Amino acid sequence: MKKRLLIIALLLGTLGVRAQESATVKQEKEIGKVNGFLSKNVKLSGYVQFAYQYNDVKDANGVYDKFSTKLAMFILTGDITKDMSWMFQFEAASPRILEGYIQYKPSNYFQVKAGQMKTCFTLENQMSPSVYESANWDRIIAKTTGISGDIIGGHGGRDIGLQLGGEAVMMPFGGYLLDYRAGVFNGTGIITSGLGVKAEDNNTKDLALYLTAQPIKGLRIGVSSYTGRAHVTLNNVLANYDRNRTALSAEYVNKRLTLRSEYIWGKNGSTDVKGLYSTGYYFIIPSRLALLAKYEEFEYPSEYRGNTRMYTAGATYHFAPKTRLMLNYVYYDQHNASNTLRPMNEIICQFQIGF
Repeated sequence: MKKRLLIIALLLGTLGVRAQESATVKQEKEIGKVNGFLSKNVKLSGYVQFAYQYNDVKDANGVYDKFSTKLAMFILTGDITKDMSWMFQFEAASPRILEGYIQYKPSNYFQVKAGQMKTCFTLENQMSPSVYESANWDRIIAKTTGISGDIIGGHGGRDIGLQLGGEAVMMPFGGYLLDYRAGVFNGTGIITSGLGVKAEDNNTKDLALYLTAQPIKGLRIGVSSYTGRAHVTLNNVLANYDRNRTALSAEYVNKRLTLRSEYIWGKNGSTDVKGLYSTGYYFIIPSRLALLAKYEEFEYPSEYRGNTRMYTAGATYHFAPKTRLMLNYVYYDQHNASNTLRPMNEIICQFQIGF
């Protein structure tokens, strides 16, 4: 009798193990299917920027130098169909959703984007910080595209809306002659750092228009404009203010050299704002070591009296296309609102790792 019970117990144990193994195999197959789907349809990329910064003028906290994690980007992209795709971008250093949109592109001549995205204004605002040639954004770009210092605050040059565009006229060198875009946006910026949606706060929509031409390989010239109204407080008065600006742009790029310049003018309420930048970036060792020279000029009467000029010189070593070590020296020649000369020297050492 004991032998029979022992045999029955062994049989039941064997069946239990087999059932468990079968469930494990089934679970592994399901996980494999999910992993296979994700690896085929979802792509993860990103980059992190860590910097040391020294200024010979104290900041608002009385600090001369500091370490900081400037950006920590995580980007997911994928295809829904051969004509439809999606993109989601999250910034972890200052937690917020930067982009999240669906794009329908049945041809190069026509595409539609809906969601949160970069506004189609200026060449530089279309660029990723992972490939930007210097450690600082150009001041005029930051203050007119909503990156930082704009009257709507800092929104990374992005907003929520709908954009139409495309490329037309194939050239002998393989690129398109024209790149055209038009977008309608709330004008309030992006989802806030608390991950809540910033609601539309006036009854107007902002309009952005963008057109560039590439007559020869590597050379782009263009014009873009942004017309809108911002519901903000200026001079202690909360109201809707004009937020209009226009940009003239030019850029030349080949494997070793990048030259880019933009002139921007417009209004923030009743205040005129205008400025320009010119950037030169040259690889003295192809794909590895590059030298930078940049000039900026900016006029914003509510903050500075007269022109503010900035001169940047630097070098960047590229370990890989998105992994690099950057050293920049910036000299600021600026007058504050009381017309006091306030020159400043700044050194930035920035390391970026990308994947």
